[in-house]
Amino acid sequence: MRTRVVGVRRACDRFGSDSGPLRSELRCSVGVEAFLTLAKAELTWLYVEPARHRQGIGRVLLCHVLEAGDSARIECTVPAGNDNARALYESAGFVVVETKAGKLAGNERFAATGHVMEWHRP
Repeated sequence: MRTRVVGVRRACDRFGSDSGPLRSELRCSVGVEAFLTLAKAELTWLYVEPARHRQGIGRVLLCHVLEAGDSARIECTVPAGNDNARALYESAGFVVVETKAGKLAGNERFAATGHVMEWHRP
């Protein structure tokens, strides 16, 4: 598994100049308040600090994965009930292919349900 935050700047070039508010926010946030991890063709974590939600940071991180990755297909699992995350992925072209119920990985005492989503390179 590798953490991908290097190169996010390239993915957010479309958001304006270096002095733009989103660019500045990303410089302060990436690696501290926002991160993503990839394992092969699976997006395992895309996290943005709740205080930074609805500012476009998650979208920039996701765009980076889709633009910089070399996989024809990327999979992720979104916890049931996380409608904002599901909407973000769907807006980028991900579709739900399966819903799974089971135990929370790493803390098997808790039941969890998640939507397995896939994105295919056009």
